[in-house]
Amino acid sequence: MSVSPTKAVLLARGPQGHGGGVTPALVSVANRPLLHHALDWLEEGGVEEVAILASDDIAERARDGICTGSDWSFATSWLVQVPGESLGESLAALTSFVQAEPFVVHLADSLAEERLAGVLGNADVDPLGAVVLTHGCEASIAPVVDMHSRRQTHGRRTAGVAVVGRAVLATTATIDARPGNEVNQLVDHLTGIGGSVEFRSTDAWWRFGEATDTMLAGNRFALERLRAGPIHAHLRDSIVEGAVSIHPSARVESSTVRGPAVIGPGARLDSAYVGPFTSIGADVLIEGAEIENSVILPGAAVTHLATRLEGSVIGPGARVFRDFRLPRAMRLNIGPGAEVAVT
Repeated sequence: MSVSPTKAVLLARGPQGHGGGVTPALVSVANRPLLHHALDWLEEGGVEEVAILASDDIAERARDGICTGSDWSFATSWLVQVPGESLGESLAALTSFVQAEPFVVHLADSLAEERLAGVLGNADVDPLGAVVLTHGCEASIAPVVDMHSRRQTHGRRTAGVAVVGRAVLATTATIDARPGNEVNQLVDHLTGIGGSVEFRSTDAWWRFGEATDTMLAGNRFALERLRAGPIHAHLRDSIVEGAVSIHPSARVESSTVRGPAVIGPGARLDSAYVGPFTSIGADVLIEGAEIENSVILPGAAVTHLATRLEGSVIGPGARVFRDFRLPRAMRLNIGPGAEVAVT
């Protein structure tokens, strides 16, 4: 039958990497978790019901932010994966939800430009098959980030989304896959049992990777789609240009903000410049500083810098400031995995 799925399974199963690590579904891009961006995309694609398959820690942290009838028009339900339960066993529990129609499988670690109908066209989904969205190999297409190698590639890589036939769930009990690799494993499974797999190339797709440059790429990807709207925040002696979103509880004084940019709740800008492709998180302080093409995560402070901060990701609660004490020296307090580039 022609593809027009109205149901989706959104996979948000746990940290990426061995021995723990970041949780892609909850990573903030343009001041919103990737999980929320995925729900936006599904709604714009005509999906009417979403089942979120999540590990218990993610469900506990994310459930309060996703309420039926609030930010999305469709119904959402949660299926919490029991520790030790395989992916196939969890998927089998969704058989009654899916019923007799093809459905979308979406990994909650990605952003898309093209909508579901645009990439699928008039594709048909075999009951024991899948249509898998991949990144194309044309040089003009924006690269997808391989979240395992942390490198950008132009080969055919899954975009983390597939439309799956109605009979597939009855065969998946033995499937297991690490978080982030579910679609690849599903393709291998269907190929092994003689199912049909069709690949459809997307024009632009981004998937999460832990490296700073991939975070910045995702931030730009999301902000490019930002549209200017009314600003109800406190503004005094300030200039706001372009597509800028400022939370009503933020305060902007004696500053310039040039979009696309987003300023989160409780943030304060004083004598600051925030340039294009910058996301300022909740309760961030920017004072006497210039920032561009950067992500400043909640609770951080950037104050009185002697040079513009560019291409940077500042972690939650971090402080970046100019130290006026003598003798003059560079003084750093750096945590695990940090990167410092001095020019």
